[in-house]
Amino acid sequence: MVSSQYDAFLSDPCGFLQKLQNDVFANQNTPNFHTDFNIPQLIKNILQSEQDWNKIPSLQKYQRKLQDGQLVQLECMVQDTNFGHEFYVGAVKNTHDEWKSCRYSFLEEDNESERVEKLETALDERYSIYVTSIPGQEETYLQPISAEHSLKLDSSSAYQNRIFHSESIGAIVKCYGGVETEIHVCDALRIVGLYESPSEYTDDLPVVHMLYFENISNLPLRRLSPLENKTMREQTLAFMTRKLGDPIAAETLLLTLFGNVFNRTGGSAIGCMSLNLTNCNTIDVANVVSTLKQVCPRVYQETVSIERLNSVRFYPSSDGESLSTGVLQVSPGTVLVLDETQLNKGILNDTGVRNIAFLEQLITEQMLPFMFPFSQFEVPTNLRIVILSQTKSLLPSQVLYKYKKPIDDKEHSSSSSEPLEDGLIPAVFDYISQATLVTRIPDDVSKHIQDAFVQSRREGKAADEKTLGLQINASCLMAKSWGRNEVSYEDFDFVCDLFEHWSL
Repeated sequence: MVSSQYDAFLSDPCGFLQKLQNDVFANQNTPNFHTDFNIPQLIKNILQSEQDWNKIPSLQKYQRKLQDGQLVQLECMVQDTNFGHEFYVGAVKNTHDEWKSCRYSFLEEDNESERVEKLETALDERYSIYVTSIPGQEETYLQPISAEHSLKLDSSSAYQNRIFHSESIGAIVKCYGGVETEIHVCDALRIVGLYESPSEYTDDLPVVHMLYFENISNLPLRRLSPLENKTMREQTLAFMTRKLGDPIAAETLLLTLFGNVFNRTGGSAIGCMSLNLTNCNTIDVANVVSTLKQVCPRVYQETVSIERLNSVRFYPSSDGESLSTGVLQVSPGTVLVLDETQLNKGILNDTGVRNIAFLEQLITEQMLPFMFPFSQFEVPTNLRIVILSQTKSLLPSQVLYKYKKPIDDKEHSSSSSEPLEDGLIPAVFDYISQATLVTRIPDDVSKHIQDAFVQSRREGKAADEKTLGLQINASCLMAKSWGRNEVSYEDFDFVCDLFEHWSL
């Protein structure tokens, strides 16, 4: 798109889009609404860099200053994909017997006079989705919001059951041309659209009429060079080791961050690695979470205690009419930290039992169940799950490691408080995005793995198919942590060494 068109789109998006749609309708006897008018591709061509994105105001930051019809961007999680469906006048035929699109022209002040002169109308349809803040999104990835321009819901809002906490936002996104079929519940999205201010018609919720979206559930994969991967792995691992004071814990946690579900079989998710770090107290939890938040853009922490389990629904549910969020309705790609350090003996009520069953399914199957009155609906997810506990967790995990924290180490206490350099954070995020790489095991490495397994059995070691499967999976994660799409001898052998420190 040439510079003049780019400027025209940013300065007068409604006018630009109106002309674009009318040019398409000019050659049609009956308007065809099953089209996106090539708008998403045009916007994708415009937004080539973060500088281009930054020219579009953020709904989170500037909602109080926005005007109807203004171009806006929004980062959000889809809480409900079935928030309403409506028909509207999609086009009118004016006195010159020409079709004029009304897909976005309802935001224009002169729209009413055009309607008075219409000779014929054509109906279009649009679907609404409900979106909220992305749970666990870090300010390093999402620009901070000032209180003056906050989009958070009023405490009296009818939609409080759809948000996570008092600071969360709530908004309606209207979808056109069938784009809603490409969006799924819990998706984390970056949206560009036209703003419509809250009104009685929208239940006092702001509205964004979607023009373009990107799915940011997983960070966009930017392939790093071998040297970049080596450098970033060394720097990230050094930082995590310094923070945790335990190199095995740091290495194991790093591998967990490279988990990525690529297949499902027999009720199990293949490609992820859930981790239970034991010997943790509340101070350790704060330290681990602080470490993770500096290397991952989305880290969501939840306390697992008797009181919490019995009083709060972890799972989303519906009464048949309205969908209520659960505190663990989080987007794929999130690092989920479950804190069991405050779990004491007690009795679970019905909600607590349901929460435990929900957590077990979430961890083992990577499925997020939505509870309905007489059924449940399961949504595939893709989380990196870390459980922190004093002793072995009551929840299932693939790897258990006893955290060996430094004792009375003043030097470690001083160095562990040092944050990651701000300039390194985007580079670390790029490095962690290598989790979506697809890895393979070459034939010679496969034979090496088989030979090692046979040798272990001969030596009487506790080697079974479950152990072998986890070793292979961890070897793939190790390869990805080095930016490689093929597992090497060294990857497998190093993982075998780690297994000496792990419990299964």
